[in-house]
Amino acid sequence: MAEKPTYDELVKKIEQLRKKCAEYAAVDDQYHRAESVYRTFFENSGAATIIIEDDGIISFANKQFEKLFAATKNNIEGKLKWQDIVHKDDFEFIRHYHILRRIDPQAAPENYEFRMLNKLKEMKYIVNTESLIPETQKIIASLIDLTERKMAEQSLNESEAKYRALFESASDTIVLLERQRMIDCNQKTLEMFRCTREQLLASKKETFWPEFQPDGRRTSDIIEKYFQSALSGNTTTFEIQRLRYDGSAFDAETTYTVITLSGKKYLQAIIRDITERKATEIALKEGEAKYRTLFESAIDTIILIDNETIVDCNLAALKMFRASREQLIGQKTWTFMPKFQLDGLPSKETGKGKTRQAIKGEILFLEWRFLRCNGSEFDAELTFNTIDLKGKKYFQAIIRDITERKQAAEQMKKLTQELKRSNTDLAQFAYVASHDLQEPLRMVTSFVQLLQRRYQGKLDKDADEFISYAVAGASQMQKLINDLLKYSRVDTHGENMEPTDCNTVVTHALSNLNKAIEEAKAVVNIDHLPTIQADYTQLVQLFQNLISNAIKYHGEKQPEVLIRATDKGEYWLFSVRDNGIGIKNEYFGKIFVIFQRLHNKDQYPGTGIGLSICKKIVERHNGRIWVESKPGVGSTFYFTIPK
Repeated sequence: MAEKPTYDELVKKIEQLRKKCAEYAAVDDQYHRAESVYRTFFENSGAATIIIEDDGIISFANKQFEKLFAATKNNIEGKLKWQDIVHKDDFEFIRHYHILRRIDPQAAPENYEFRMLNKLKEMKYIVNTESLIPETQKIIASLIDLTERKMAEQSLNESEAKYRALFESASDTIVLLERQRMIDCNQKTLEMFRCTREQLLASKKETFWPEFQPDGRRTSDIIEKYFQSALSGNTTTFEIQRLRYDGSAFDAETTYTVITLSGKKYLQAIIRDITERKATEIALKEGEAKYRTLFESAIDTIILIDNETIVDCNLAALKMFRASREQLIGQKTWTFMPKFQLDGLPSKETGKGKTRQAIKGEILFLEWRFLRCNGSEFDAELTFNTIDLKGKKYFQAIIRDITERKQAAEQMKKLTQELKRSNTDLAQFAYVASHDLQEPLRMVTSFVQLLQRRYQGKLDKDADEFISYAVAGASQMQKLINDLLKYSRVDTHGENMEPTDCNTVVTHALSNLNKAIEEAKAVVNIDHLPTIQADYTQLVQLFQNLISNAIKYHGEKQPEVLIRATDKGEYWLFSVRDNGIGIKNEYFGKIFVIFQRLHNKDQYPGTGIGLSICKKIVERHNGRIWVESKPGVGSTFYFTIPK
């Protein structure tokens, strides 16, 4: 039999066991501290995350979880249950937690560790943070891989070294504070505040913010408020203006979090420069304010639409639809449209098609028929497009009532048709009247001329004078009737438009005027002229009349005429310039009116129809004609012919 230990031996043994337990407790404490540091970092830096449905199916997995589980989303989401990723020995307590969390969320632990088997059958040690998604039975779980730490039994110093590496490599500014004194910072902090580590840590914290914020609040009061909130266990985020070491100001977002390092609590401040974001926000607000001003003061109706519902409108809209704001806001757009549009298409379905076009970025311009609150219909021009306001996309409808304009256009159309009919009737009348006058006038002219030849000098002096007046009047009447016939035939007896060489046309016209040119000793110069689509005969008449006038109204100077054409892109600009007596400005419009004469026919013979014929010919060719002149210097007649 073994000897029983003595009392002293038992005491000694117990003391040894006590010391051993103390050592184990210290190691365990260090272990838990390291775990806390590790967990704190991952809670702030992101983790593998999944969403578990109430039937256990994993419906969402992020990229970190894909990496952790060594599988793609397609092989995870909707295919695996949480039981498929958990080691079989951990099933029961996790199942218990899931049931408990759905019955009494407060009673279920938010954080726990378990073992996971990934797609490669590798075992991972996981610390899991999970909670219910509000108002659902879904669980969101954030998983942090503790395998390396578990397997390598990393010491507290190794964990802190890892934290330091991550601390220094973070993309955000991180500052550690103890009792509001800065004790450490990463490289990003030095870049943000433009100073050295020594300068920053030797400075008072007040160095890096102004005494007062732009809105007048004392900065220290703001800092203290969030500092105390963070010490109470809250993660707090706020925006203030800060100062760099050189005194320059910038806008910053600060997040305070309490972390534990080596068993001691510190305040971690993560600071981000948000100067550009603030500038964007200000510009956005200013832009929206300007839009609102234009929106309310616009003459045209402006309506904002969201999901086919009117969400805003300006004062012009209330007047146009004869409604109150309450009668418009909240109503579907088709409430203010007749069932069918003018083209017979249904308003609602057609409108949806236009909406789809606008979604693609098109700006639509169309005519649309609307319905007022009193049931009356009106036609409008509609500009329809999308617009971004406060980060949200709306449809904008700008509406202009064109009822009066359409009525005026319809009236103009009727008047034009009436005028056309009247002109046709007038031309027909002129043609018939002048044609019917030809034969009796020829008879009168023949007998008067016969009377003159037979009895000239045989009667008294008065008789000879009277006969001369009769002969001259008959000749003038015959010229007038011939010109009237030409005028009436411009629209009704014209030839087809075909390629016409204007050089040939002018040569023909000059040939017809050969006698008048010789008698006046006129000089006619012609630039090279184009070939155009025209009625050859009428174009000869046009140039002949203009050249004839240029020669006729020459005064005492030798007549000089210049004919040229200029390419204006969409049309040809022709000009006939002379050095004649010229025309006063007040007569520029009158000279193209039929039977208008500026001179006595004894001084300058003619019927007063020549330029009227020119105008009608040019208009038949879809051009226009006008004159520029200076009395005593000469005139230039311009006319255009489209290409």
